[in-house]
Amino acid sequence: MKLALASISYLITVFALVLLAIRVRQLIAIYNKQQPDPTRSNDKSARFKNMLKEVLGHTKMLNFTGTGIAHWFVMIGFGALFGTLVTAYGQVINPEFALPIIGHFVGYELFAEVIAALTGISIVTLIGIRQVTRFRMLNRFSGSGMGKAYYVEATILSVATITIALSMDAVDIELKAATAGQEIA
Repeated sequence: MKLALASISYLITVFALVLLAIRVRQLIAIYNKQQPDPTRSNDKSARFKNMLKEVLGHTKMLNFTGTGIAHWFVMIGFGALFGTLVTAYGQVINPEFALPIIGHFVGYELFAEVIAALTGISIVTLIGIRQVTRFRMLNRFSGSGMGKAYYVEATILSVATITIALSMDAVDIELKAATAGQEIA
């Protein structure tokens, strides 16, 4: 059963990666048709610092509004929860699998759980905001493919929920193991 589950999981992933590679090639072809910007290679260190500031600080969205803060936590969740996805792939074959070095580090586990919870709360907030504003004539979602948005939101919410559920399951297993040799009075 484990082998069948692992095979299905890994084949779906390979299929998704093939689709991703095809789409990336299409986008690169579109970008290459554009006129090059000769100033792009000027002052690379300043451009790199600015890129880090804009990405990590999420300066375009983070105006300390509810929407901006929720969007920031969802963005952080993409990177921060990658380790939980790698762990899940390993656990398909070996339920005891953990990331090397940090897999059982309490600080990392707590960080992943907090980020998962904040990402889950944030994506639910953003889903609600989009549902309330989607009928307005002049909103930023006008004309966008709602199906794609629903898929992305469901995926993010699933990753956050599954991370928390697996964490709770691990705690339950550890508690049972710790109390297995003790009689309950």
